[in-house]
Formats: sequence, structure tokens, C-alpha cells
Amino acid sequence: MALIINDDGIYDSETFSLSCTDSMLAGNCVGSLFHDIAAGYDTAEPPAAFYSMCAGILSSGSGIWNLGRCTQAQLRYAVQTAKLDAAMYIESSYGSSKVIVYSKSGFSLNTSEEKTISELLHSRNMITGEKEGTMTDAQTLKSIYRSEIKAACPSLPEDTEIKINSSNASIKTFLSDLISDRSPDTQSRKNLIFQISGDGLRASAYSFETGFVFYERLILLCCMDEFEKGNDIPLPYDFPVIADAIADKHHRKVYRYDPCSDNPSELSKKNISAEFSFLNDAAALIMKILTVMNEKKMSFFELMSRIPLFTTTVKYISIDNNHTESIEKVRNNAQKNVCYSDDNGRIIAKNSKSGKSLILYAESYREETADELCRTWMMNSDIRP
Repeated sequence: MALIINDDGIYDSETFSLSCTDSMLAGNCVGSLFHDIAAGYDTAEPPAAFYSMCAGILSSGSGIWNLGRCTQAQLRYAVQTAKLDAAMYIESSYGSSKVIVYSKSGFSLNTSEEKTISELLHSRNMITGEKEGTMTDAQTLKSIYRSEIKAACPSLPEDTEIKINSSNASIKTFLSDLISDRSPDTQSRKNLIFQISGDGLRASAYSFETGFVFYERLILLCCMDEFEKGNDIPLPYDFPVIADAIADKHHRKVYRYDPCSDNPSELSKKNISAEFSFLNDAAALIMKILTVMNEKKMSFFELMSRIPLFTTTVKYISIDNNHTESIEKVRNNAQKNVCYSDDNGRIIAKNSKSGKSLILYAESYREETADELCRTWMMNSDIRP
């Protein structure tokens, strides 16, 4: 059985899960690379894999900041607030278990970090520190996180009833209770429903007037507010380019970065993006949207009407000998990862962390779909998915 690490986490390539032995190895490998590590899990009771992972971290000589049961958003907040080196999270509420790893500032591992951990996993050698690490109870960081979210909650609109849905019961309960306490006691209100992902990182919305509003459009709404306040925003290269057009309209800039890059300049942009909590936390995103509604005295429908419509798609192209020449040409001709751009849209090409596939992010601003744009470009480039 081979352990692999990628954007989804660390898991067994055959069973798509982790044994306790594998969890200990994963903790030891990450612990040998980082010194202070936040740790958490997503189930009501700590799974056995969590204890094994912690044992691996401690045996490497590194310290653990134990948050216990938490969301990934809370874990990332802990890394940023306490200025820790990394975070490890056991996700096992979906029938299988895996370890999700974050680096400094709560972002994904960069390419060199992931490569080092992958090599350690494959060697299956446990590294023993000069002395065993220590575990610190970090439950207080969760309380601080909740306090900050509560402090960010504005007065709510009288004509709109805010509802929260999530597969994560703790997120749903916390935000529903918070909003219920702040809601005015009025009748005949319109519904605005926010759907939060189980990890607490992303949110979408629905209202009768707007229909379904996906995550990227909610982020754009918050970015527009920051542009209007005179702030520039750092965003990853694969975030829709419409953000740049909105920034230009307000005489501001979007600073693009590669989340997996080892370049110091890219790291500085990632660190700045951590200051805009709505970019990485669904609860903060919702509070930001409600604040914008409150400050501008505008309905959710009126605010979303200001964001242009666009569509996106993502395709993964396996890199084999038949594609090598065509893909090298794409890489050499790409400007800041943009390999195609015209009035219909653009395509961003990026290497996957494994180096075994090319990832295409296609966007379309007109009625032509991004999927069709992507297919047409691949045919013209002699590349097949």
C-alpha cells in the first residue's frame, strides 16, 4: 500500500483511507518538517487516527496545539493567529479517513514542502527527535474565533430572514443562533439562505430573486466593496479574471499569486490575503456580505446585480508521451499561466503538484460556455483529455 499526498490530503492510494499506522507515519513526516503544528478532527469523538497522528508528531520532537473537534476554517485561523508552522486535520466523517495538511498562514503546502513529505512517506522511516514534543490545549483559540465572528455580525436587514444550512451541525448551530439573536422581530420577510461547506471554508447563497449564487460571485461582491474602499486584493491565478475588470473599474489592482509556489514574492501575497478573512472562511464571508448590505442599505439582489455574469470550468489533462511536446509549447507561451485569452474568455494552464497532469481553468464572460472554449482550445493545441 502506498501513501500519497496531494491537494486532497494524505491517504492510501488503494483504500482511499488511513490506518492508525499510516496516520502515525503521516504525523511523523510532517512533524519532521514543521515545529509547531495545530491539530484537529471533524467527528464528535476523537478518532483513533487522530491519536496516532499526534503520537507521530510528538515522536518527531515537534509540538502540538490541540484544537480537538473543529472546522478546517477554525484550524487555519489558529495557524494564522498563533503564528504556527503548520496544521494537520483528520477528516473521517465521510466513511473514510485522511489527513489534510496546511502550511504557514493556513495555506496549502507549497511544491517543495509537499515533495519532501511525499519522499518521507514513501521511505516509511520514522524520524525520532532529540526529545519528545509537547501537546498544548488550544481550545481557547476556538473561543477567540467565535468571538471575532460574533463581533463582525452587523445589524440585520428588517425585510430579510437569514437562514444557515450546512452538513456540519456545529457551524449551522453557531451561526444560526448568532443570526437569530441579531434578527429584528418583524413579519413577512424574504428568505436569504447561505449554504456552508462542511469544512467551513466556502459558502454559496440562494434567494428567490437571485436564484443560486455560487461561491466565486460572493467573493467578488466582497472584493468590490474592498475596491470601493480603496484596497487592493491578492487572489490566486485561478480565481475568475472578472475580478481584475472590477478592480480596474475602481482604479484598484488584483495581485495574483500561485498558492503552491515557493517564490518569496508569492508568499508575501498569500500572507496579505490572510488579512482578508472572507477569502478563506465561510463564516467571515457571510458576515462581510451582511455588513455590506447594512452599510449600503441595499438588498442582496441589488448587490448581486452589480456583479457581471460569467461561467467557469476545470479540466485535468494527463501528461503522457503523446502530450509532452504540445504541453511544453503551452508552458513556454503562457503569460502568467494564461495560455489563451480573447473577447470570449481566457484559459489558465497550471501543472498539478504531482507533475502528472495539466490543469486548465477556463472562463467565459459571454453566452459561450467555458466548457466549449476549453474543448476548442485543446483541439487546436493537439491535446486531448
